Order: sequence, then structure tokens, then C-alpha cells
Amino acid sequence: MAAGLLSAALAGCGCGTVDCDACDPFADELVLFRLDADTLRNGFRQAEVASAYVVRYANPDFTQPRDTIRQKFQNIYQGFGYSNRDVVLNLLFAGKISTAAQFLGSSYRIVVPLANREFDVSNLEISTEEGTGCCPCSYNTRRRYFLNSRPVTADGTSYSGTVLSR
Repeated sequence: MAAGLLSAALAGCGCGTVDCDACDPFADELVLFRLDADTLRNGFRQAEVASAYVVRYANPDFTQPRDTIRQKFQNIYQGFGYSNRDVVLNLLFAGKISTAAQFLGSSYRIVVPLANREFDVSNLEISTEEGTGCCPCSYNTRRRYFLNSRPVTADGTSYSGTVLSR
């Protein structure tokens, strides 16, 4: 009990001894897609995932292609399947896009050629709030976008990505 009171008392002393990492300007705009790994249902096979790439377009109507990036997926075997099939749009294009406006103003096509599938992502909107405490980085509270012309809204900070299936 004394240890609990001591830590509670020290918690109110300020942040002078807390080391904070620099805030990542792209982390607060995280837009994540997961290629479904459940091959018993509608998931992608490992070779199909390895063929995936993303095209960034200058406009929401998928005209004027700007960049094409093939993500190298790490094959991490976990139990019954492979994991880490994540496509993080802003991290893929971090070296090509210098501002959040460029990121949000672009449209993206995730292509899985060996599965003959394409996923169009457009009209990105990100709502953020400033963090509190000793290391106040901003964080996402809502992500809105169109996925294959259907609106998607993901609220909250526990967003774990949109799952893409065959």
C-alpha cells in the first residue's frame, strides 16, 4: 500500500525525468489494411501476398499515377498461418509524401495480381486529438475513407486496420 501511495504522489510531480521520443508526423495519420491470411475462408495465400503492390494517384478519381511501391512482407509463421500482411499507406509512401495534405489528397490502389484483386482507397479523412501527459503526441480518433466506393469509418484509438479478403 505504501508503494502505491508513493507512486501516486510521484506521478503528480511533473515530467522532468520522463524521456520522450520525438513524435512521428506520420504516425498520427496511420491508415492500415491487413491482407486476410485465413486461406480456409477468403484469405490470400502467401504467394499472392508477396505479389501485392500499391499505386498512389494524385487525385481521388484514380487518375495521374504518382508512385508504385511493392511492400516486402515478412513471413512470420504463427501457429496455423503467416502474419504481418499489413499495408500501411502512410509509411509506405513516407519518403515520397512530405505533408499530410499530400497523403490525404491522394488515392491509392492496393493490387494483389496473383489473386486478381484490387482495392481502391480514396477520400481519406483523419481526425486527431492532441495527447496529454508528459509526451503529448497527437493520436487518431477517426478515419474515414472509401474502399471500393463504399464508405468506411473507423472510430477510436484502438483501430487495428481494415481486413482485405479475396
